[in-house]
Amino acid sequence: MLALTQGQLAVIEAPTNARLFLSGPAGCGKTTVGVARMLYLLAQGIPADALLVLAPQRTLAAPYVDALRQPGLVAGGQASVLTVGGLARRMVDLFWPLASEAAGFAHPDRPPVFLTLETAQYYMARLVRPLLDEGYFESVTIDRNRLKATSSRSPLTATACTARYLTT
Repeated sequence: MLALTQGQLAVIEAPTNARLFLSGPAGCGKTTVGVARMLYLLAQGIPADALLVLAPQRTLAAPYVDALRQPGLVAGGQASVLTVGGLARRMVDLFWPLASEAAGFAHPDRPPVFLTLETAQYYMARLVRPLLDEGYFESVTIDRNRLKATSSRSPLTATACTARYLTT
């Protein structure tokens, strides 16, 4: 294991009721600290099912999932390690029976169909292409292929490796 800095240890061992936000460029130690913090919370008796870890994409969530599979963790409950899209999908699944009828869907009893990013981009391109041909979006100065893809995702950027306590 890598040697942790005093700042990293302070984040990992912050009070269990602290709300933390880690941001920074690749390689500054966010994931290392995040995984260690998650394991610290579990060791302090926080139930696993009370933890939610959000990652921008599934591959970046893998270290958290791997850490939860290690032997020696206290049994019981399962921490949720999700992407923002995964969390949104869970919420849609949970509230679909309530929202679908009120929203006026033709078949509210049918479950929603979720599209992959590639499929969403394909259909977005089919919707946007005729509008481009009619002159819509002329003032937009990004590549046309990016215009079709931008509606499906938003980039996450960070400038410095920092940890902030969030207050409610």
